[in-house]
Amino acid sequence: MIRNETKNKLLVNHSSIADTFFEKCLGFMLASRKDQAIVFYFNIEKNTSFHTFFMRFSLDFLFLDSQKRVVKILKNVRPWKLSVSGHGKYVVELPSGRSLNTSVGDKISFK
Repeated sequence: MIRNETKNKLLVNHSSIADTFFEKCLGFMLASRKDQAIVFYFNIEKNTSFHTFFMRFSLDFLFLDSQKRVVKILKNVRPWKLSVSGHGKYVVELPSGRSLNTSVGDKISFK
């Protein structure tokens, strides 16, 4: 479950944490479910890059700092983009449109 605590909005009911190398590499590639999200966890806040090759739908990206506050938002990133980048300790991949009215500075929670 991923929530925007600042706005008290449920973004998605189902989520998973990608913290291993394999899980980070796979992400949403070839996935067909649009009702879940993936949270990428990194040991430190850093610049990270993603691609959307082999995706079947557009995505929203939320880059979060160590306090789980949004520092960057990318909406409606279409499949087959070469580079999507930002700075954060956590990156949340959501199906396009699921980030709702999330803004930079909002606090996000996930389980």
